[in-house]
Amino acid sequence: MSDASDKVNEAVNAAKEKLGDLANNEKVSEVVDQAKEKLGDLASNEKVNEVVDQAKAKLGDLASKLTGHDK
Repeated sequence: MSDASDKVNEAVNAAKEKLGDLANNEKVSEVVDQAKEKLGDLASNEKVNEVVDQAKAKLGDLASKLTGHDK
């Protein structure tokens, strides 16, 4: 049983190391920063906010109908 446990620990440690390498990779950091910037742009976009608000309203209407609170 110890052999299986050792293999699992080795796999977990290897995965941790690879994740650490990715987290410290300059290119990965650049891509993450670009993605954050784009998401920020989307979040502050007036048209996107209008669509999100409309979707929220529709979901609220649907939830009311499904729960019987629309009467």
